[in-house]
Amino acid sequence: MKHNTHIYLAQKAIEFLYDACENLFNLNETEIGGKQKRELRAEAKTLQRLLKFHQHEVIEASWAPDDIICDKAVYHTFKLFTKSDFTDAETYALESHKYDGKTYYRAKQGGGLPFKIDHLAKLINDMIKLRKYNDAFSMQGIMYMMLMLSHYVVDAHVPMHCDLRDDSPKEWTPKQGTYYEDKYHGKLEKEWDVVTTEYAVETGCMDAERNCDYKKTKGRETLKSEIKFDLKMKKHINELKVYDIPNNRLMSFIIDVCIKSKERNALIFGKAKVKPDMEQFEKLTRDIYADCIGDLISIWLYIWKN
Repeated sequence: MKHNTHIYLAQKAIEFLYDACENLFNLNETEIGGKQKRELRAEAKTLQRLLKFHQHEVIEASWAPDDIICDKAVYHTFKLFTKSDFTDAETYALESHKYDGKTYYRAKQGGGLPFKIDHLAKLINDMIKLRKYNDAFSMQGIMYMMLMLSHYVVDAHVPMHCDLRDDSPKEWTPKQGTYYEDKYHGKLEKEWDVVTTEYAVETGCMDAERNCDYKKTKGRETLKSEIKFDLKMKKHINELKVYDIPNNRLMSFIIDVCIKSKERNALIFGKAKVKPDMEQFEKLTRDIYADCIGDLISIWLYIWKN
């Protein structure tokens, strides 16, 4: 995702944090109710108040991984492929993951996005514990890290970040699989960023005067309605799902998110395509944005409640 999309999705996760917890689920998709739900919603309300108090940090923190830390080449992707992509998949695999009866391989130097998210979650949790004994660990610093984490969580939902087919090593040949040009990765992210910026400025989620990336350009009309999430709209709240992630299950949760992203990219760039299917791209956008918001809330709560 590009700059303003990261800002927007972090803002929306804060905005929906409490209300989206009306839709709480276990990882097996069973709905959560009763005492467990009341306790999680209480935690969500506390965390939301803290994040809102430090919301001025969103613009810097949600973009810090690209702008300050600059670890894009290593920790912003999780490049996966299957035997249907490359017939000699195991030759180039660093590791394999199973999902829904199918095997997915991660390429050597294919990015370590889930590892970064898991590491940051542990680090933030340690900061929360240490704060009880050491004033050096401020709540502002903890909330900054929570917001910085949002960048990596959102990147896990970008289909192009989780598919190797735009990033093949030089020694591979086209006979071993189907690729698409890397230029489309940035172009599709820009499609999102243009309409997201426009909507964010219109609704006051982003200040056009203070944001140097804002340009008065019109986005794809058919895409505009797909990225709008309004807290006043009950149907928008209902589109979000929040998961109660068990202890030590965050890594597998994020790997599953990356696999889902890989599958979405297979729809955008089909086996015989070298150009994106824009109809599929637009059709998937709503679910991608909803998953970004819901999963970010889930991970924030996973850290906070522990």
